[in-house]
This record gives sequence, C-alpha cells and structure tokens, in this order.
Amino acid sequence: MKNIASIVGQIISMSASCGNVTQIMTRYLHFITNSRSSWNSLVCVHDQATQELHFWKDKLRTLNRILFWPIPFAPSKILFTDASSTGCGDFIQGSALVCHKNWSAEESQKSPTWRELAAINFVSIYTISDLGVLSNLIGSLSLANEHYSPPTE
Repeated sequence: MKNIASIVGQIISMSASCGNVTQIMTRYLHFITNSRSSWNSLVCVHDQATQELHFWKDKLRTLNRILFWPIPFAPSKILFTDASSTGCGDFIQGSALVCHKNWSAEESQKSPTWRELAAINFVSIYTISDLGVLSNLIGSLSLANEHYSPPTE
C-alpha cells in the first residue's frame, strides 16, 4: 500500500507541469489508496489501476522537457469595444485607428446585447481588412449576426 501511495504522491506533485492529467490518470489509484484499511495492508490492484500505472511508465519519459499541451494562443491584436444607449466606440490595441458611431433613434432602443454585438460588427466592417484580424473573429461575428441580427451597413 505504501508503494502505491508513494507513486500517486509523486504523480500528483507533477500537476503544476502536467495539469489535470495527473488527477485523471490516477483516479483508480486514488480509489485503492482511499479504500485501504491501513498503510501496511495488502491491496488488490484492478485492471484500471494497472492501466494507469502503465500509462505513467510509458508516458513519463516522453513528457520530460516536452510540452504536454500546446502553448495557449496569444492574440496578435486585441479589440476593445463598448456600446451605450447613444453610440459605440472601438479601438485595436497597438493601432492608431479608433472607430465610433452614434446610434439612430431605432438602434438606441435595442437591447444592450444587440448594441454590443452591433459595435463589434461595426468595427469589423472598417478594420478587419486593414489590420488582418483573424478569421476566427469573422466566424464569431457571423454566428452572432445570425442569432442577434445586428445592422449591416
């Protein structure tokens, strides 16, 4: 029992570098550790726990000095938008370009969610081609436009 608890402890200590996989791939080993009657007791290691031990035996070396997960995406440009009942404004960090627009009487009566999405739509019309904003934003705008149907100009 002490050996299994020691192995589980060593795996869990790697959680800062390996993340949630240390908890996911020790689930059955934890079950064995928690079901013991004493630290010196003999325990039955089920197939699932054996598979977890094999996973760590096989994968631990490949994790050494190699990122287990890709580096999170870091955007090259950050878009800031804000909308009120009177208008909207947008700017992109690192750019001198600033966009603003006053709402029509009809637009100012729409919901705050609609106005926020319309502000994103507004800036996309004027700046995406100039600044090369990622196609991800365009896809998000298309989905938002279908759901909330902000105005097109």
